[in-house]
Amino acid sequence: AVRRMRPPPWPSTPAQALTQHLPLLALPSAAAAVALPDLYDAFRAAAPAENLGPLLALLLAKRATLYACALSTVYVAAMRSGDASPGLGERLEAITAEAVSPAMLPEGQSAEVRAVAESLDATPQAAQAAALPLVFGALLASAYASTILLG
Repeated sequence: AVRRMRPPPWPSTPAQALTQHLPLLALPSAAAAVALPDLYDAFRAAAPAENLGPLLALLLAKRATLYACALSTVYVAAMRSGDASPGLGERLEAITAEAVSPAMLPEGQSAEVRAVAESLDATPQAAQAAALPLVFGALLASAYASTILLG
């Protein structure tokens, strides 16, 4: 018989979050904060004819930092969703309640979130999966547009 390992539960207290998952999220950024300034200084100090090696090291370190940040974020998200409910609406409702904790949503917003959650739970998973790239594309386009308009 194959034993399936169950992931550890998402930390239920802030102290657990500080000791379990926050270090994973902070480690790539902390390592980059230490390494990247030195690599940049080495690139700037190199003669123009010899700066290809330091430039390559700087670019690779930046790329490795991005991948490490993405990997740690996906890992923490996977650990967090290990015991999530199967319904997308229920998950959205739980995340919304967690985001405003310890405060409570006003009654009108709470009813609105519940209505959206019920409609999402009623939507077939195939439709949810098809809409996901469209939603992310729209969010990316709106972020780009707001950056262009505001910056």
